[in-house]
Amino acid sequence: MTRERDISHLFLAYRDCARSSWNSLFYSAIAPEARASFEDAENWERFNEVLFTRLVLASAGKLAEEHKERNFQIPRKEPIPFFRVSIAANSPTPILIENPRPGDGTRYWDHPLSSVKDNEVSAFFVDFFDWDELGMRDFDYVLVRIEASSAAPDVAGRLALIETRYSRFLLLE
Repeated sequence: MTRERDISHLFLAYRDCARSSWNSLFYSAIAPEARASFEDAENWERFNEVLFTRLVLASAGKLAEEHKERNFQIPRKEPIPFFRVSIAANSPTPILIENPRPGDGTRYWDHPLSSVKDNEVSAFFVDFFDWDELGMRDFDYVLVRIEASSAAPDVAGRLALIETRYSRFLLLE
């Protein structure tokens, strides 16, 4: 049986460090009135990979050889299978679920299911998310991939956004 260990403190420490690093070293370092460039964002991704590896993967004991083979690079597009994100609240919690349109590559977050309880969704961590990739970042959202949902089975496999304040981060052991 799979055991779950709450490692929210690791993810929240990483989030704080990543947010502060982007905002002070990559974004505001260029000029207060300017926006970061895509080159700044690419340099940030390499820097952020080191942060995530050290603050989360290493601290959670997930740098063993079997996990080094997997590519958990940032920006991640796929979920990390041993980091489950659960809903911390006991009441229905807001969620934004990807709602793709056929033939349209734009990502829409307007699926009709807009709130869930913890036992209604199984989701795995992809990354922290901010709407503006070149501006100040707060990482108010956690980007997850939904594995299954009893509330709406059609959302399995879709990306979703959960507010960080409602999220708990669990290590599957």
